[in-house]
Amino acid sequence: DMVSSRKIYEKYVEGLGLVRYGKLTIADLIEINETKDDLERGLKAIYLMLKKADEKLTFEKVKQLELDVALKLIQALSDDITKQTRFLQTMSV
Repeated sequence: DMVSSRKIYEKYVEGLGLVRYGKLTIADLIEINETKDDLERGLKAIYLMLKKADEKLTFEKVKQLELDVALKLIQALSDDITKQTRFLQTMSV
């Protein structure tokens, strides 16, 4: 529903602690889909989810994350990312 797109979720990530994020919206998925590079697409998804809980976060900051940190975030949030990006793919068929 409309309210859940603004809800902030929390997930404990080993080595990072509590991570706060929001669910992706259709607009977010369109923005992610416009990115051609697979790695950058994953980082864009993480950025858009984390930004919902931290308005000061920039994509440049996310791109500067250490690789192990980025991979932990992607792994921790991958279920949400996969479900939500799969929705976009079904819409574009």
